[in-house]
Amino acid sequence: MSLFYNSNIEINEKIFEPREETEKIVDITLKYLKDKMDILELGTGSGAISISLIKKMPNLNITATDISVEAIKCARKNSVKNNVNEKIDFIKSDWFNKLDSNLKYDIIVSNPPYIPIENKKLYKDLRDPKNSLFAKDYGFFEIKNILEQSSEFMKKKAFLILEHSHHHTLQFDQVLRDYNLKKVITEQDIYGYDRFTVIKNF
Repeated sequence: MSLFYNSNIEINEKIFEPREETEKIVDITLKYLKDKMDILELGTGSGAISISLIKKMPNLNITATDISVEAIKCARKNSVKNNVNEKIDFIKSDWFNKLDSNLKYDIIVSNPPYIPIENKKLYKDLRDPKNSLFAKDYGFFEIKNILEQSSEFMKKKAFLILEHSHHHTLQFDQVLRDYNLKKVITEQDIYGYDRFTVIKNF
């Protein structure tokens, strides 16, 4: 059991361990939240981000997805431990593919895999599941997948908040216009690296 933001989170060897630096994505998301907003978290893992958000703002409507059955089980258990199990809808889904496209969200938030799989040999000591860490196209593949599909699931004035490598900052500037999205701001992590980008569709 470990503390993430304001939540007690338990993981196992099949679940990505939420990092201290990821806590900032909760703070960033809270800046854009209003009561009763509809929130989608992609790749919830242990459920840490969604659980922390709902504990800060109990009237949010949160849907959280993950491709891993084990992750969904873990996230549900953690939501019970934090007494928010009735407030988050956990769905097994590969990003958006099991979601109803008629449902739209005010904010989509995600910490997707973004370590370049091309550099996999440099990260032998990481114990997390490999599919939660590594992505093709020098770490940008899954981020691009999310960018390509996100507009379909965003309300008319909505935000997309992503964690990413500092190496990807310039790539956002290059690809966002292809999807009719605009960068609001890129914020740094606790170590001073570009790590979080806020995107809007208006």
